[in-house]
Amino acid sequence: MRKNVVITGIVIMIIGIVLIGTGVYLIEQGAGINNSSELNLGNGAYAIAPIYVNSTNGIIVVTSHADNIYLIPYSDFSNSITQSTAKTDAISPNSNSTSSGITSVSYTSLSVGKYAAVSFSSGDPSMILVSSSLNGLVTDGLLTLVGGLMFIVAIVVIIYGLLKKNKPPIIDGDIPY
Repeated sequence: MRKNVVITGIVIMIIGIVLIGTGVYLIEQGAGINNSSELNLGNGAYAIAPIYVNSTNGIIVVTSHADNIYLIPYSDFSNSITQSTAKTDAISPNSNSTSSGITSVSYTSLSVGKYAAVSFSSGDPSMILVSSSLNGLVTDGLLTLVGGLMFIVAIVVIIYGLLKKNKPPIIDGDIPY
């Protein structure tokens, strides 16, 4: 066993674990992952609220089986919201598409704050992505990936260090072979 190699492997492993933890934490923070609740408001109205956007580069994609999906400021949201109220308070989406009966609505460049996604008819909305910045999300993902690779390399280095035998000591007059 070579102690120096094993110690180096352990150090690399610790750095990898720190990078993984930091990357995952930053992804959760940057992605705006929050404790939004899916609510059945009755009368065919469903909502996801609150949705937190923590950067001006916010991206939200909401899908639903309903044709009418509205993103409204949380201050305008209440459990007794009607379709006409939601339509009046709604933020204009950047894109809107329907495929196989599922409507997807995208919102970008949102202001920092709380929002609610409301749909009317037979399906409750589901949120696909809330992101502060797509570039930040990619960077944080790469940080996590590098941490994972360092962890794997550390395992290989530790195994190598444990299996490798020490060199025999050179005694005066011996010729190493």
